[in-house]
Amino acid sequence: MEELKKDVQTVNPLLVAQHHKTFLENVQDLGILKKRPLPSSMEEKS
Repeated sequence: MEELKKDVQTVNPLLVAQHHKTFLENVQDLGILKKRPLPSSMEEKS
């Protein structure tokens, strides 16, 4: 049982860090989208 607890404690921070990284990337993407002044400027780029 102790071995299982050790495994969980070592793996969990990695999973949390990965989740936070993805979450922060999504927040940054939303921030970039909100900063665009007009939808027409997006149409010109694509």
